[in-house]
Parts: sequence; structure tokens; C-alpha cells
Amino acid sequence: MKLALALAPALLLATAPASGARQAAGGTQEGAPSPVKTSELAEAARLTSEVVRLHGEGKFAEALPLAERALAIREKSLGGEHPLVANALLNVATLLTAREKYQQAEDYYRRAAAVYEKAGADLQVADARRQLGAVLARRGDHSSAQTALESAVAHAEKAGDGGRAVSADSLNLLAQVYLSRGDVERAAPAWQRARSTWRALYGKDDPRVEAAEDAMLCFSVRALKPDKWAEFNGRVAALEEEATGVDPKAALRAAGVLQGKVIRKPPPKYPDDARARGVMGTVIVRVVVDEAGKVISAKSICGPPQLAAASEEAARQAVFTPTLLSGQPVKVTGVITYNYVLR
Repeated sequence: MKLALALAPALLLATAPASGARQAAGGTQEGAPSPVKTSELAEAARLTSEVVRLHGEGKFAEALPLAERALAIREKSLGGEHPLVANALLNVATLLTAREKYQQAEDYYRRAAAVYEKAGADLQVADARRQLGAVLARRGDHSSAQTALESAVAHAEKAGDGGRAVSADSLNLLAQVYLSRGDVERAAPAWQRARSTWRALYGKDDPRVEAAEDAMLCFSVRALKPDKWAEFNGRVAALEEEATGVDPKAALRAAGVLQGKVIRKPPPKYPDDARARGVMGTVIVRVVVDEAGKVISAKSICGPPQLAAASEEAARQAVFTPTLLSGQPVKVTGVITYNYVLR
């Protein structure tokens, strides 16, 4: 199962030296650079700028040989343990990942992280291992992904406030790895910490935070059985209450579990154009249900976009028994799932 995207871009092209061991682009540890090395490193910098441009245009196949050439130049001029070499390793890994050559990318991520670690650049180590963990998870190697992501979190925390965003992104991915392994007990605190950090950094109403929360909601619905999904959301709500002092009723209302029984759930109409094109799949709709059990808002958060509008329309017609807390009906959020299959 693919992991949801983190708030920060999953893959970033590195162009600057690592903060833990800065040196001039043409410098060496031994002294002033030779004219030949200066020329070679200038060429590597030019190639890297071109790589960044091509990457931004989505031209990954064109960018890859340039990134490999820039790496070869820096390794020859600076040796294998210079931060600029680590940056070049990340560039190659990024492009290999973009081309879904995950196994090849792994070695470059590992080498980059090792160089940064030797330089004492904790933030760069964290980011390299975060990206390594994402690649390992995409390959289904959840055990190795867990190890990489736990290391990413540890190094990001050592980096202090500057590592908070990388820590949150790593925790988000780590929570998904735990869920893929059915480990709700560890997934809940990892996700709660990620979400709390994002909200502190960007504000709880920031669209990036909402997008990340929707992505996790989709992932958890697909990864877990209903009882485990309810347990996960309940644990997250309890942790939020403990960390923030939120009123228990508010925490439960935000748990994302529709506790009322379904009274009416009409099936969606299969859109004619989607049917004609053979579009199938599962659509997950996030809904808000009022105190009377009526759906007052519905938003498709994942699934084929051609099926989103029909799913939202069907969700708005659904009715549930009221959800009660301490005997009083309350407004709740949750999800409704629709499966579209052509027969």
C-alpha cells in the first residue's frame, strides 16, 4: 500500500552545502582549490542548476544523467565525504525515485545519510532517512522503513526547532508504516505528534494540514479493519485531549468515528461518462453529521475524481441515528465509503 504524501515535498533537490559542515563550493579541507578543481566544480554547479530546472518541469529522464555527471565531478574533486557530494547523491536518488526506480535510489539515500552523519549534520541526516524510509515503504519493506524513519525522527529532534517540520513528516510516514503492520498502539502517538507539530507550525486551518489529515484518514480507512480504525481514531483523540486539554466531548466528536447507526444510505448513481471509460474504484467521503443524524456536509477526500461528485451527492442523502455523548446528541465527523465496480 502506498503511503500518503507528507506535508513537505517528499523529494527535494539539494543544491547547498549541509549546514553542519559548510565549505565554499570550490574549497577543500586542505587549502585553496586548484584552478582545475574550481573549473570542474563550477561545471558541477551549472549541471545541478540544470537538473533543478528539468526536475521542476517533470523531465526526470533528461535530468538524471546530468545529476550523475555532477555527482561524478564532485566525488573526483572533493572526495566521497564532502557535504556537496551528499547533496549530489540526494539529487540522483530524487530522480531515481521520481522514475520509480526505488531499489536503485536506496543506495544513494543511504550513502548521503552516512556522509551527513559523519559531518554532524543532523537535519540533513533526518531528511535523507525520511526519504529513504518512504522509498522502502513503497517497496513494501516496512521493517527497514520503520528503522529508517525512527532514525529520521531522532536526528530531526537533535536538530532542535529547525528539525520540527522534518520530524513531523517522518512521524506521519512512520505512523503509516505502523498501520501497515497493524500496530495501532504505536501508530496513534506518532500520528498525533505529527499533526500537533504541523498545526503549531502552520495553523490548524492551513490547507496543507487539512490535506495531510485527509490523506491519513484515507490511508487508515484502507489499511485497517473497521474495529481497528475506530480504535486508532479513539486513541488519537485521547492523546489530543491529554496533550491539549481539549474537552473530552470535543475530542470524541473529532475522532472521525460515526457512532450512530445507518438509517438510510442510498447508493450513488454511477456517472455515465465514468462507466463508459471503465473508471472503477473506492471513494471515501468525509461527512459532518448534525445532532439529528443528518449529513450537513460531504467532501470526497480520495478515490477516482470522476466518481467524486456522485459520491458526495449520495452521502448528503444519508441519515444516521443521533450520536449521544453523556446522553446528549452531538455533531460528529466521519467517513462513508463507496465502491464502484463495473460488471
